[in-house]
Amino acid sequence: MTPTLSIGDLVPSLSDVSIVGRVVAVFPSKTFDGKRGGRFAGLFIVDESDILRVVLWNDKTSLIDDGKMKVGQIIRFSHGYTREDRGGRVELHIGEKSQIEINPRDIQVKDYPTIRKFKTKIGEITQAHRNKKVNVTGEVKGLFSVSTFARKDSSSGKVMRFILSDETDEIPIVVWNEKVDELDKILKDGIRLQIVNAKVKKALGEGLEIHVDTGTYVEAITSSDELSKIVDLKEGLDHVNVE
Repeated sequence: MTPTLSIGDLVPSLSDVSIVGRVVAVFPSKTFDGKRGGRFAGLFIVDESDILRVVLWNDKTSLIDDGKMKVGQIIRFSHGYTREDRGGRVELHIGEKSQIEINPRDIQVKDYPTIRKFKTKIGEITQAHRNKKVNVTGEVKGLFSVSTFARKDSSSGKVMRFILSDETDEIPIVVWNEKVDELDKILKDGIRLQIVNAKVKKALGEGLEIHVDTGTYVEAITSSDELSKIVDLKEGLDHVNVE
C-alpha cells in the first residue's frame, strides 16, 4: 500500500501519491475542449499541516456531479500525482488510475481539522498577505450594486463589491464575473459568509481588499456552524460556540 503523506510534505512532480484530508470546498465540474476533451472538477482538502487543491479528471468528476462528495467528509485519495499551479502552489491530480475512498473506516475523524484552523482574521491581514490566498469568515455589512464592464475582446464582465466584517475589523470584497451571479442569489446585509481561497490585493485607494473569482469557494453559514477557540474568548463577544 502506498504510504500516506501529509499535505505539507508534498512537492511538485510526485507520482503514486496517497493523501487523506477533510473536504472544505467543492466546485462544480467543467468541460474542456481540445484533442482530448473531457471534464475536470476541483476541491480543497485540509489536514493538520496545510490546505491542498485537488483536481479530479473525467470519470472521477461524477462523484461531485452526483453529489456524493461534500464539504466536511474525510476522503482518501490514492495513486495521484502532483503538479505546480500557476501561482507556484502544489496541487494533487486524480486521474483514471487513481482511487477515491469517502469516509474511510480506518481514519479518525478528530485527527482532521476544519477550515477554521487555516482561517485568517480580517484584522490580521497586512501587506505581507498581498497577492496571497486567504480564508476568511465574516458578516456582510454593506452591499453595492453590480457593475458591468467591457473587456479588450469586446466581451462583457461583471463586478460586485461588499464589505465583510468580523470581530477584529472589516475589509472590502470584490467579486468577479460568474461568481457575481452565484453570490447575487444569496447576498444580503447581515448574512455570514465563509470564503475559501480568495486573493488579497491592493485597493485602488489605500489599504487592501479581497478578490473572489472562479477559484474561490463561498458559502453562507450560521453562527452555530462556527466554533471559537477558548484562547480567543474575551468579554463582550456575542453568539459564542466552543467545543
